[in-house]
Amino acid sequence: MLITIPMIIVVGVLAWLIRPREGLSGSGRLAMPATIVLPCLVAVAAVIVQLLYNATGVAGISDLSNTLFVIGLGLIGIAILLLVVFAVKRKGDVVKAIGFGICIDVIVYILVFGLLEWLAGV
Repeated sequence: MLITIPMIIVVGVLAWLIRPREGLSGSGRLAMPATIVLPCLVAVAAVIVQLLYNATGVAGISDLSNTLFVIGLGLIGIAILLLVVFAVKRKGDVVKAIGFGICIDVIVYILVFGLLEWLAGV
């Protein structure tokens, strides 16, 4: 937990610096929610599965919630690869929107990591 708070602060400042401005194109407006929604849904599913696992009375980390967490990290990795592709193609609005979405996803996954570890009792 000692490293979690500074990481959230650094990613939050980075998100503030690259936040989308008023003049986003249509593809930029679509890229941001497309980057944010799916990893956040997977994170919520991982927390719900861990809560259901804890409700059975077993103390520990659920394999399914662990797998969902890793799948969400993979989705963030795919978003980073897409960011590089769009940066090479010089699509500035899309790059800013995807970068902002990745920052939001990283903040969510840092919080989910701490929450899953807390729920598992580790």
